[in-house]
Amino acid sequence: MREKMGHTTGSSDSEDEEPQIKSEEKITEEMVERMEEKLESAQGDQKNLFLIIFQVDFLSLRLFLFCTSCATRAFHNSSVLFIAIHNDS
Repeated sequence: MREKMGHTTGSSDSEDEEPQIKSEEKITEEMVERMEEKLESAQGDQKNLFLIIFQVDFLSLRLFLFCTSCATRAFHNSSVLFIAIHNDS
């Protein structure tokens, strides 16, 4: 971390390794379980969000197809009506 930031303090590598070992000792099973629960919760939220977005996209596609088919029907009906009027005259 210090090397990334450009700060060097002249400490040896063995001194940098000691805090890492101490921090690993502080991690308890409870902390691991809490982190696993948070991970599972986040994955569940992500899945629900994906399903919501997928559902909205699917409904948007259905609406687009419905509107397109209605416009096509209206166009065909008006052209048939237009042809019928011109054929009668």
